Amino acid sequence: PDKVIVVVEVEDKPTGSFGVSGGYSTQDGIVGEVSLTEANFLGRGQFVRIATTLGQRTQGVDLSFTEPYLFGYRMSGGFDLYHKRTKNSRYALYESTVTGGTLRIGVPITDEFAIGLRYSIYNTTISIPNTTSRPYNDCSAPIGGYTPIVGQVPNPNAAGFIDPSDPTAIVTCMTNGEASLAIKESVGSRLTSLAGTTFTYSTLDDAKNPTSGLLAQLNLDVAGLGGASKFVRATGSIAYFYPVWDDITLFAKIRGGAMKPFGGNTFRIADNFNNGSDLVRGFAPGGLGPRDSSPGIGTLGASLGGTKYLGATVEMQFPIFGMPKELGLRGAIFADAGTLFGYEGTTNFGKFLGLGAGAPCVASLANGGGYLYTQGSCITVQDARKLRSSVGVSLLWKSPLGPIRFDYAWVLSKETGDRVQAFRFSGGGSF
Repeated sequence: PDKVIVVVEVEDKPTGSFGVSGGYSTQDGIVGEVSLTEANFLGRGQFVRIATTLGQRTQGVDLSFTEPYLFGYRMSGGFDLYHKRTKNSRYALYESTVTGGTLRIGVPITDEFAIGLRYSIYNTTISIPNTTSRPYNDCSAPIGGYTPIVGQVPNPNAAGFIDPSDPTAIVTCMTNGEASLAIKESVGSRLTSLAGTTFTYSTLDDAKNPTSGLLAQLNLDVAGLGGASKFVRATGSIAYFYPVWDDITLFAKIRGGAMKPFGGNTFRIADNFNNGSDLVRGFAPGGLGPRDSSPGIGTLGASLGGTKYLGATVEMQFPIFGMPKELGLRGAIFADAGTLFGYEGTTNFGKFLGLGAGAPCVASLANGGGYLYTQGSCITVQDARKLRSSVGVSLLWKSPLGPIRFDYAWVLSKETGDRVQAFRFSGGGSF
């Protein structure tokens, strides 16, 4: 008589989501991502995500799995597998393929503070296209019947050689684009074995749509547990959200990072930080920082990446006057500033070219078979610490398909060779 039978009916809320994001730049073309996410896989609370990136110059796929209560304890564990191929763009005349995986564990210490541990192993392959449509290595590896021979200049519209005074002729192997020597030295595969940890402190009121609170993160990584890469890297960020008044939110963020090789190693292109729109909106991915400005290369501004970066963002989000709140439309204005610098790679490639270690720089080299090699043996690196900056406006929409964001930025300051990308958008939906 002192017991009651209670029947509870439970109906799961939607835990899966479909996402689509993309962007466009005059240099990189259209890039899009399609993803599927399930936050309650098989009803066990496990998180699974698979995403495919499709673009004119980027393709890839990645898979993530997370168990929120590893071995029955209050800590998470999971893994990530990924494969990504990035084709050369107008300002980065090489292709890279990265294949690897990560094991990770997350341990909450308090409600606000958590520690994450991870181990990653991945292989990076760099190659340079060298065809008649993309002859970006023909100074080093001449293309028969196409690459100019000393005293003769081929016409790109004909198989034979013509008079060098023809204005449509290719004058040298550099004229239609040639990869930087720093990129050529990086050609091939390199295995990286890396261990790291993340410290996170968060007082956000909502992890997905915060309006107040602080989020701080510090990431420390060491590469060299096997593999060819050996470096230490530290990155961090602090973000603060403040409710100004009546659904108006102010957001501020600062971030930075630094890395250093050890064991006599030097950085390859793929090891460096390569920032762009993730640091300063208005720039393309990898669109700012150190670059090879050598004659013939500098006109293309070959991005080399850097070892240090700093950035700051201020943004204010607000409801759009006159629009019903039910539409879910909000506006934002923002200002970004940042810099990427600290190239620590080689500048004299005499040893790589067979001239011997410590050989003095030469302006050009004669290649076999009468071909004219005009690239020289050294590079000139443009590595200014000047801040890049931009301001812009955004439209945020909680659409029936999920949150969608449009950003349009005006670049206020940049360096010669930087790549700009004024517009980008992202969005997603649920099922």
